[in-house]
Amino acid sequence: MKKLRKTVLAGAAALVFAASAAAVLPEIPVAAEELKSYSTGVSISEQGENGFYYAWGTPEHYVLMDYGVHNSGYGWHGLELYCNINGSSLHPGNFWGVLVVWVAGESGTVSLSGEMQKGSTNGDGVNLGVFHQHADGELEVLLEEFVDGTGELNYPLDKELEIKRGDSLIFWCDSGKGKDNNSDSVGCPFTIAYTRTEGDAAEEDLSIYLHAGRPGDVGGFQHIEQDFAAEVLDGTLTEKKYLETGGCASSASAAAVLAVGALALIGLGRKRK
Repeated sequence: MKKLRKTVLAGAAALVFAASAAAVLPEIPVAAEELKSYSTGVSISEQGENGFYYAWGTPEHYVLMDYGVHNSGYGWHGLELYCNINGSSLHPGNFWGVLVVWVAGESGTVSLSGEMQKGSTNGDGVNLGVFHQHADGELEVLLEEFVDGTGELNYPLDKELEIKRGDSLIFWCDSGKGKDNNSDSVGCPFTIAYTRTEGDAAEEDLSIYLHAGRPGDVGGFQHIEQDFAAEVLDGTLTEKKYLETGGCASSASAAAVLAVGALALIGLGRKRK
């Protein structure tokens, strides 16, 4: 009986000690989901890395840049001289601007913070812009300024945005109305940080959401589709057309037959002699 009483008392003491320890030990917090952030300052090594793309053109129509040798060395460039991008450092061409395009890989809320910067007071000015392009192509202006050397050079932007997967943020500059890109270097150091996500991220090629086109689209040329283009290229249309209508192809065939007949007659004439 005494042994049983000692066992019960020991068990009760252990329970009391455990309860007391639980009361004084700090509660260990559960790790929150790590939200992603992106920086324009990190230069990409291939199009689409971390959702970033480099392009030349306009916010409405742009063409992805190529990577290779250009006037300043080796890197991302457009068609024109000095039309280059390296991270958040931009330099437009004379006629067309340059763009850093970030495509959202998931829906949610993002904090956009940074500034557009003209590199110096030299030159005749540049156009600067930051845009939210919705997946359907609609452009929302977040910041748009013409900047020369007579006023402010830095234009900060601190904004929270609701975005959907496939939306884009575009950081853009061009050489201004004068179309002279001398001293038109621009900076766009921005951080894009998710503050809330909807969990709809998917493994997919984000370039499907780009509103990129061809140089002709940037230049304003209209492309006209022609159903018979392939036939013209491989010659079948010409052959079909003229054989059916008795055109040049038929005439050529008829002439060939007549020529063969004439040669045959000449041969017969020679035999008669």
